[in-house]
Amino acid sequence: MFDRFKSLPISKSAVLNGQAVASVIFMMTSVILVLAVGFLVGFRSQASFFEWVLAASLLIIFSIAITWLSIPFALAAQSVDGASAFSYLVLILLFVSSAFVPVSGMPRIIQIFAENQPMTQVIQTMRQLLASQPIGNHGWLALAWLVGIALISYIAGTRIYRHV
Repeated sequence: MFDRFKSLPISKSAVLNGQAVASVIFMMTSVILVLAVGFLVGFRSQASFFEWVLAASLLIIFSIAITWLSIPFALAAQSVDGASAFSYLVLILLFVSSAFVPVSGMPRIIQIFAENQPMTQVIQTMRQLLASQPIGNHGWLALAWLVGIALISYIAGTRIYRHV
């Protein structure tokens, strides 16, 4: 399939960028559906319009980072099963974060990891924004993590794609 794409009169980056844009749109559609269901079952936020804009921006940046993080793994995989195994890495980061339980209740070694990984920073920032509370350093740390992940993954993905 890649040979066919490379023979078409399109930019070499169009294939990866198109896939990334489609993936971000799919993730944002999923987020909107989850929020709609949340509102239907009673979720209410005290967040201002500006806080909602910040939360939406963070979700878009998160979607871009996760999408580009998955691209190098998918390109390097030898099979569909190998490519889908990447999702376990993201799940581990989610489960070892503040998503389900407070980090303070975790064993010390796991607590150190959970406090210093991207999911916790993103989750804490989203919680604080939607609760209309100060985000502290979580916002900057989340942004730094996500931009760093996206840049490194973009570079790795484009390099792998050139050699595929």
